Amino acid sequence: MRFRQLYWWRGAGVAAVSTSARALAVLAADGFDRAGLGAQAMIGWQVGDATIFKGVRALPPGTVATLDRGSLQQRRYVDPPARPDRAPALDEAVDEMAAILGAFQTSYLDDHPDAVLQLTGGHDSRILLAAIPERQRAGLHALTLGDGGSPDVAIAASLSALFGIHHLVHRLDEQRWPTPQEAHTLR
Repeated sequence: MRFRQLYWWRGAGVAAVSTSARALAVLAADGFDRAGLGAQAMIGWQVGDATIFKGVRALPPGTVATLDRGSLQQRRYVDPPARPDRAPALDEAVDEMAAILGAFQTSYLDDHPDAVLQLTGGHDSRILLAAIPERQRAGLHALTLGDGGSPDVAIAASLSALFGIHHLVHRLDEQRWPTPQEAHTLR
């Protein structure tokens, strides 16, 4: 989708912006942020502008960063979205997010019918599969990385058989790593 997050860091008389939080962490030399690292470990992403590195933050949406002689200025060019007066009920939120994900998956597969789903036994790939309308599942290509006895391989194979998905297993215990070009052409 071509999104790139921008990160920023300020030190004594110096400031930097990068698409790499890790690169800025090297400049900061402050190590990990324990709360950010804990959030990443527990939920798989960061909250707000936090990163896993001390002193390194994500640039907020709708913000321009200007670097000038060791200083960093941030200016919003659009107001953040208004927050609703009340948090939605859990069922409402689930339904809304399911509709958004379903619309995205449908549109993506309409535009890219040759797409390959990386299918594992994990929740993320099963959620993505569930968001694909049944009419688009049959004939879909799926790829699973794993060894012969991997639970991921067994779960993905069962799901593929159930929905008529062409399932390819790239066995890490028997194959060399493909070049990027080879990986692109695998089906």
